[in-house]
Amino acid sequence: MEGGNQAEVEETSSQDSPNKVESSGEEVADDGKDVMTSDSPPESSKDSPSAISDTTPSEEVEVSTPEASTPEDIETEAVKVEPPEKVAEESSPKEPEPTESPALVNGGGGDSEEDREKKSEPFQPWYKAQVTSAVKDGEHIIFRVETVRLDESSKQFKVDRLYEDFEWLHHCLTTDNDIGGIVTPPLPIKPVATAADAAAKSRKELGETSRTLKGDEFEKDSRRLEKYLQTVIKHSVFGRDPVLAKFLTESDPPARAKLRKNYLNNFTKAMEGVLKGNLQDVDETFQKHRLNATNMVPLTREMSVNFQGVVNHSERLSGALNHFSTALCLVSSANSNKSTAQMNEMQLTFARSMERLAHAVSVYATNDERTLGFTLDLYSKYAESVKEMLGRRTVKLYEYNSAVKTYEKAKPLKKQAAEEVKNQREKDFKAISEVAAQELSQYKKQRIIDFQQALVLYAEAKIKTARDAYALLAKDLSSIKTMEMDGS
Repeated sequence: MEGGNQAEVEETSSQDSPNKVESSGEEVADDGKDVMTSDSPPESSKDSPSAISDTTPSEEVEVSTPEASTPEDIETEAVKVEPPEKVAEESSPKEPEPTESPALVNGGGGDSEEDREKKSEPFQPWYKAQVTSAVKDGEHIIFRVETVRLDESSKQFKVDRLYEDFEWLHHCLTTDNDIGGIVTPPLPIKPVATAADAAAKSRKELGETSRTLKGDEFEKDSRRLEKYLQTVIKHSVFGRDPVLAKFLTESDPPARAKLRKNYLNNFTKAMEGVLKGNLQDVDETFQKHRLNATNMVPLTREMSVNFQGVVNHSERLSGALNHFSTALCLVSSANSNKSTAQMNEMQLTFARSMERLAHAVSVYATNDERTLGFTLDLYSKYAESVKEMLGRRTVKLYEYNSAVKTYEKAKPLKKQAAEEVKNQREKDFKAISEVAAQELSQYKKQRIIDFQQALVLYAEAKIKTARDAYALLAKDLSSIKTMEMDGS
């Protein structure tokens, strides 16, 4: 009897134990679910725009109809690439949205399995930002940044920022994050704000003898800063940075601490470039990338400068044609003689034609600068970022080679410590090489897309503006041919 009771007790205990295990398993699963929910990033709504733009290179660039009879009828081809927007003389175009998000990979350094799984999924931007306006306030320019949060709330923010705020944002993004293998988006140059600087720039672009002063170029500056923000927002590392979120959403500006140039740090980097620049790479592919980057920096800079020179010459030609048109109007006589009146009519018609031609040339210059000129200037700065990234990888290679040599020469007592250093250097070098390879691949794809769009828009603007100018000039030529002159 005792044995039977004991068997029954054991049987009941075995039946109860699975229930306990299952309940404890449910508790663990619930806890795990809570953890995942708290760490998950904000979800973007279905209606929110994604990082991949639907912009096509064949968007319209509107110009005026051939029936126009005044210089203002030739609409400036301000090429817009946010569909479907038309071209207007005073409007500044937006940069063509890339069909692929550039540089959506993490920086150098070792990553856990969870981080690698996150990086395998395409990063969806959390915000969409636009620089809508720029207002001059003394010696400063205030830029209005409008941001939309890409989640179910679709909350909108409007903040005012100075260029110094953009500088501080760039400084925080590049110092708080590991940018070892990242091609960092280049920060645009500081806008011209003072009258003296604007006059000096006008003399440089239009010639020393020119008395014409170029107007404010706030729209161009806004477009450059907007492109910078869009690139940063789409980046998988910078797009998650809390500093960027505060910059876009908080009305109070960040601490405007003046950034001092660290000349000693720059000198150290220059010496590192000299010492490690000739270091032979262990990977033939990266060796070609380094050689290509070294050659591309001066070539892209020269190409951008020369193209800007063509734009400046077009603006000078436009100014000269306007002066010629004014001179033809001034020499017209007020004499009521029939022959003199006929000559005055011909001169005025010809002056009107020169004024239209001057306006058409000005349209050419504006569109050239806003399409191909903008892209050339952007990627001339990107070439420097690529070279700097490859330089950081070369430093890691140099450190790894030094650690290997130290390990080989280490004494038995220091052998283990030297081996740990060598393994860590090798891990860092492999990590930055992996990230750099992905970054370069994304960078090349995006460069092809941007230049293709810029060239298409550049060609379309040229063709349509030329057709419009031809129609107006042909109309004036027909008017001159039909004029009756005495003795004809």
